[in-house]
Amino acid sequence: MESLHLARPDVLIWLLAVLPATIAFWFFGFRMRKAARDKFGEERLVDRITPPLTVRSELLVLAGWLSVVGLLVFAAAGPVAPAAPSQAKSGTLQVIAVTDVSQSMRAEDYRNAMPDKDGLAPSLVPGPYGTRLDMVKIVIQKEILPAVQGNEFEIVLYMGNSVAFPDFPTDDFQTLDWIFRNWVRIGNAPGGGSDFVEGLNEAVASFKRSPNQNMERVIVLFSDGGYTGKPEDLQKAIDEIKKLDIRLVIVGVGTPENVPIPEYSASGELAGYKKLKEGQSTALQEQNLVALRDAVGDKAEYVLLGPDAKLNINWARTLAGSKVEQRENPLDGYVVMAALTILLLLSLRGAATGLLSERRKPRQ
Repeated sequence: MESLHLARPDVLIWLLAVLPATIAFWFFGFRMRKAARDKFGEERLVDRITPPLTVRSELLVLAGWLSVVGLLVFAAAGPVAPAAPSQAKSGTLQVIAVTDVSQSMRAEDYRNAMPDKDGLAPSLVPGPYGTRLDMVKIVIQKEILPAVQGNEFEIVLYMGNSVAFPDFPTDDFQTLDWIFRNWVRIGNAPGGGSDFVEGLNEAVASFKRSPNQNMERVIVLFSDGGYTGKPEDLQKAIDEIKKLDIRLVIVGVGTPENVPIPEYSASGELAGYKKLKEGQSTALQEQNLVALRDAVGDKAEYVLLGPDAKLNINWARTLAGSKVEQRENPLDGYVVMAALTILLLLSLRGAATGLLSERRKPRQ
């Protein structure tokens, strides 16, 4: 892991010259002021109207000047610190987002985390707002796509079966907005129920159709954990993911509570709640997703999209691993500001010394 380093470390050699020179100038100035005080009058009388001038009393000033000079040389050496990567390297990733579009994704777990709309607070916005699928689309559009620009991206929708929409233009945000508004919708996949194995199988099949050994393969699965498939089918999907060395990022969507699914009138007014079949639940079944992560192993990660809609994840690093654009933060400006702050303190000390001398002068 990279740490703080210098862009021009050879500049530090100047410290061997400027630090001794600073000490020499300070000592020369001290001797000159000392000689001037001695000529001014008797030391005991001079000390009554001005602060005593000794080597010990001036050591703090010397330390201040050494710090200023040292910091300026250090700034010239170009200190930089690695920043959190914000984007994967172009042409290094094949990313497929797999998301549930079954009826449970209509639950509005995230209404309170949504922004105001048309001047209305989220709780007052008419019609569906803040559904699980709404938040999935926000995460993909606002967080994942900016992190993978210039790479291959595809989305798979699933319910009982799956459907894929390949080759999204990751840098054409106008087209992407149209796609998400018109294609990525509740019920826009064949079948019934909620079977994330179908979504995983479609993603694996897509990777097989366009094999590229030089690109990292990643599946991002958005699911509330609902699973109506067969255990043997799930195991086959896991085996394929391992065989193709696919990285799997699982995002748990929803809350552990059984959130009702609202139904609205044509005008957007709440008309009631969807009746669930016996045994059905909209609660996040996190245990299924955690079990999937554990079964896949080291190349799988699980994160929870909680009610605050915040994910503690760096998408560029998570999706691309080592294939990220490592950015750096230059720190020279901060170092210069520290040097100027010390200079200001030295100036204030001089002003304070002058004021003290004025107060010590005997009154006429």
